[in-house]
Amino acid sequence: MSIAALLLLVSAPTAQVGTPAGGARKAELVLQAGTAVRLKTVTTLHSKTNRQGERFEMIVDEDVRVGSHIAIPRGSPAFGEIAKQTAKGPYGKAGGLELRLLYASVGDRRIRLDGEQAEKGASSEAAAIVTGFVSGAIGAFISGKSASVPAGTILTGYVHRDLPLLPSK
Repeated sequence: MSIAALLLLVSAPTAQVGTPAGGARKAELVLQAGTAVRLKTVTTLHSKTNRQGERFEMIVDEDVRVGSHIAIPRGSPAFGEIAKQTAKGPYGKAGGLELRLLYASVGDRRIRLDGEQAEKGASSEAAAIVTGFVSGAIGAFISGKSASVPAGTILTGYVHRDLPLLPSK
């Protein structure tokens, strides 16, 4: 396949959709599965204060387009959840957060997203082990750092499945 033909396929915003009777109906815009959605966290997430199962808010950081149509406008609310939270612990164990992206909202429509991000705090395990050998139980009092995802952190989600779009009139 030539490069020009490949570019036409990749940039084509419309798709023919068959009707139950086998005929073709009018072409429609389709937001393709796997389309990247750039998101920005609204608040700081922290392994010390946030818990597994908690939802957190993000906003869409840039328009997601299908051709000239804006499928997901910049500033649209989006949501994720804390999939796993690990508190920092003794012997230098670092805290951790695993984030799961859930959906972006456009009007009354939720666009399901795929994507995960993991953050881990700094570990102090080496210092705890050395201290433990030298002075016994004191290593148990050395803890790692908590994980943190600052407000404004950019995350990337991906559209879960193909979604037909209704162009605005």
